Parts: sequence; C-alpha cells; structure tokens
Amino acid sequence: MTSGAEMAFDKFRAFMDVGRVQGFPVTAAVAILGSLTAGRGPSVYDLAWLVVISLLAHMSGAALNELWDRRLDSAVGALAQKPLVRGILSPEEAKGLVACFVPVSLLTTLAVFGVPAFLALLLASAWMVWYCTAGKRTFIVNDLAQSVGYAAFALFGALAVGAPTALTWPYLGVVAALVLFTQWGNNLKDADNDRRFGIPSIAVRTGVSSARGLDARHPYFMYGAAVKAAFMTFCTLPVFLVSVPMAYILIVLSLGWPVQYFTMREFIGQKTRPQYVRLLLGDLLLSYPAAAAISMMTAGLVGFLLLGMFVFGGYLAGSALQSGAEFRFRWPASGRARRRPEPKARPARISGAPFMITWAPGGKSGFVAVGSHLRELRPPESLPPRKYDGSRCDGVCIVEPMN
Repeated sequence: MTSGAEMAFDKFRAFMDVGRVQGFPVTAAVAILGSLTAGRGPSVYDLAWLVVISLLAHMSGAALNELWDRRLDSAVGALAQKPLVRGILSPEEAKGLVACFVPVSLLTTLAVFGVPAFLALLLASAWMVWYCTAGKRTFIVNDLAQSVGYAAFALFGALAVGAPTALTWPYLGVVAALVLFTQWGNNLKDADNDRRFGIPSIAVRTGVSSARGLDARHPYFMYGAAVKAAFMTFCTLPVFLVSVPMAYILIVLSLGWPVQYFTMREFIGQKTRPQYVRLLLGDLLLSYPAAAAISMMTAGLVGFLLLGMFVFGGYLAGSALQSGAEFRFRWPASGRARRRPEPKARPARISGAPFMITWAPGGKSGFVAVGSHLRELRPPESLPPRKYDGSRCDGVCIVEPMN
C-alpha cells in the first residue's frame, strides 16, 4: 500500500472515529422499531431510507459532540488518542461533516417521508445540538437532552411510515429511559473530570466521585435504580394495552427485570473507567432484547431476530472500521503470549524534545494553550500516591515552557 493510500485510509478511519460509526446500528434500530409500532408497517424501501438517514443523523451528532469535547478529551488520558485531539482530523473537517450531513438528513426525510417525519427529525436534531453545545453546561439538560432527542427520533420512525398507535407511546418511554440510563452511567464514570471542567451533571451535583464509586444508599444510585424501574415499566405496558405473544412476556419477565437488578448491583463499589465502560456496554447488550421485543407485535419472532443480527453485526463491523472504538470486543491472548509477564516500565529520556501544546488554566473558556517541550516521560508508578484523585494514570509528561 502506498503512503498516499495509507494516509487516505487513516483519514477515513478518523472520520469513522469522529462519527462513532459503531453506534449507528443502535440509532437505526430506534427508528426501525418506531416504524414497526406505526399503523402501517414499513416496506423494504422504507427500511433502507431509515438506515441511510440514521447513519447521517448519528454521525453528524457524534461529530458535533467530539468537536465540543475536544479540549476536555485532551485532559483525559483514556481519550487523548481521539483524532481531533491528536490532529489526525482538523476541526474544519469535522465541521464540514456536520454541515453536510445535518441538512442532507433533514431534506432527505422531507422528500421521502413528508412533513410530519421531517418535523420529528428536526425536533430530535435540535435537542441533540443543544446537548452537544450549551446543554452540557446546563443543569438537568445535560442529563435529559439525549433521552428526549432519541425519543423524538423514535417518533420520527413511526411518522415516517404511518400514524402512531397505542404501541408507539410506551415505546418512546422505553427509548427515553434506556438512553437516560446510558447518560447516567456516562456521567458516573466522568464525574471527576466533569467537576473539574464545570459540567453541572446530576452526578456532580450529588457529590459523585467516579474514583470512589457508589453505594446503594447514595442518591445518584437511587436515581439510576428509578430510571431502570421506569424502563421496565414501559417495557411491560404493552402487555396491558394490546394482545402480545407469549415470547414477549417471557423476554420481559425472564430477561428484562433480572438484568436490571444485576446491572445495578454491579455498579455498586469502586470501579475504574474501563470497568464502567464495560458495564455500560454489557447493560446495553442485555437490555436490548427487552427494548426490542416490541417488534414481535408486527414483525414476529423472525423480525425480532433479524433486527438483533443487524444491530450486533453492525456494531462489530463499525468497531472494525474505527481505529479507536471505546467499546470494542477484545479477544484474550492465548498460550505463551498470555503467560508472559510484562516488562517493568522505566523512566525514559526523550531525545529531540518534540514541540507540545499544553493546556493550562486561563482564558474565557477556562484554558489557554502554552508552548512547551517534552523533557521526560515518567511511568505512573514512579510518582508518589495522589491523595486528591484515584483515577487511572497512563504516564506523566515532564515539560518545560518555551521562552
């Protein structure tokens, strides 16, 4: 492969990272399930357009979020490899993706599905834009905006193919509660960094520390448990509204409710950021069947299984396209490679002293760029214990300012 082709491929993967393409099948499933609750079921033509529009909407929303968070990400070791932080992709290129995909998704919806679906998608887009910008620094909006936006996106799916039915409204509650809990977990794992950067999430306001973790009596834990109870209540409502197949009841009772209990139990105690990430991924995978079981009403068991294959297969494909997917399946090493001890890290002198940009407190945004040279790289175990923070540290860069 030529160097030009390699650069083009790296750029492509950077766009996939910024657009978080691995999560797009979940966004598409939200719209597809919404269409399955409508009075007229979707055709293959409808499903194809819903997937295309979902891809555009998902990538544009993710790119806008990455743009807004790039300075915060640069201060978090686990996120410092993102394309916008490393400079693989410029802010102008990410802005170009947003400026292209947002109007194309809206105009395509208007042309293919009409005004009601267009208005629902416009509402969903407005909530997501608000969240990705000023909403992150607005109390309550920080926690609720995504759940409202995704519920509007589910309504878009229903309006794209017909009129909402008695199944549509509890499904909107299912989506809102599922996304609200995902935000609950994200704000839990990011609480210490959010506090440092002035993000007024409910986790921050209730004194959560992502380093210390939660106990069952903490108000934030109780809030998460209430969200889980609301999720399962909305999943159970169709049993009382319409005639449901026995498979639906079995999934909700035997898989839905127990999963929520065990998920909340796992969130008790001290966890590292990667552990929180794995817990959130596991909860999404295990809660999906209860959320998607509503598809059985119109698509049957076969439709339910096909949609599951689309979501999980698309997730794996998206993970392969991304270079730095946060949620990625990692296969354990085997044989001698698994048993080989890792070499001890040693302090390293850096020759050449590459130029760096260091973010220091100051300026209207809370940061100011400071030119510096990298003088030395030290491993985390060479540092004294830190009393202020128990978060993970990958290494410490010793820098000296430039004159």
